[in-house]
Amino acid sequence: MTKLKVCFAVDDINPMTSSDGMDFGGDLENGVLGKLIDLRKNFPKLKFTLFVVPNYLAKPQHTYFEFKQRFIKKIFGKNAAINSVKKFNDDPFRLDKHPDWCSKMKKFSSKNIF
Repeated sequence: MTKLKVCFAVDDINPMTSSDGMDFGGDLENGVLGKLIDLRKNFPKLKFTLFVVPNYLAKPQHTYFEFKQRFIKKIFGKNAAINSVKKFNDDPFRLDKHPDWCSKMKKFSSKNIF
């Protein structure tokens, strides 16, 4: 039997929930993290690396942003630029504003789930 080693990394985990527009880990066991927990139950030797964002900002995809910049510059001139980063007021996904979420993530870590 052939053994495989796989690196399973998950980027941009943060407290954003599905009620905020998209679940990035904020729904915990009831969302995308629950699917990872199910994977871990089915494959106990599976290891995860979660990359948690300390202050999440929604940013556009690079190719879309490049196209949009070229389009705007074509219409308004080469000095025109746009800021299409969606900035949430008051940094609602900053980790220090979500101590319960952080403690739950620490519990997952201490139980070797993630």
